[in-house]
Amino acid sequence: MITTLLLTILTLSVGNNTDLPTDTLLADDFDSPDGVCVIEDKTFEQEAELFPWLRSDLSKAITPHILVNYASSFMGLPYRRGGKTPKGFDCSGFTGYVFKTVGIRLGASSRDQYRQGTPVEEKDLRMGDLVFFSGRAADLGRVGHVGMVIDRDPDSGIVRFIHSTHRLGITVSRLDEAYYSRRFIGARRIL
Repeated sequence: MITTLLLTILTLSVGNNTDLPTDTLLADDFDSPDGVCVIEDKTFEQEAELFPWLRSDLSKAITPHILVNYASSFMGLPYRRGGKTPKGFDCSGFTGYVFKTVGIRLGASSRDQYRQGTPVEEKDLRMGDLVFFSGRAADLGRVGHVGMVIDRDPDSGIVRFIHSTHRLGITVSRLDEAYYSRRFIGARRIL
């Protein structure tokens, strides 16, 4: 999965440039079946140890658009209390997993994640920002839920965000929905 994400990023970065340097290695240069170069699917941290340049080069290539596309690939996945893997996510497990895949570590809980990054005003929200809400007991005013902004309509200003909910699993909601607008606490920019 990470290897696929890296290839997508590199493809987007390089584009369709066919002017490869003469010393570029191709799949045919490796001793593998059918000329295919196979790289084990490792975590980002393991790959970064093998390829030290990976962490710095990848962080420069990460855009909020890449994060949103990746997060959207989990649409409909069921909610799982304490879940932090594609077998099922809770809200902070989902945002943490999406960011971790690109080498950015977020705190384990929505409250921890609310302490990271820089604060963002609601009017300045953009793709990739994290939005935070109080939990079911809205009067407590404590962070209990997190989602990631996927877009903002330039005309209406309506913000949509992706998150993991008890009822629908990974889904998209609007910040102006009564349930979320009453519980909105703030936002953070990580990228």
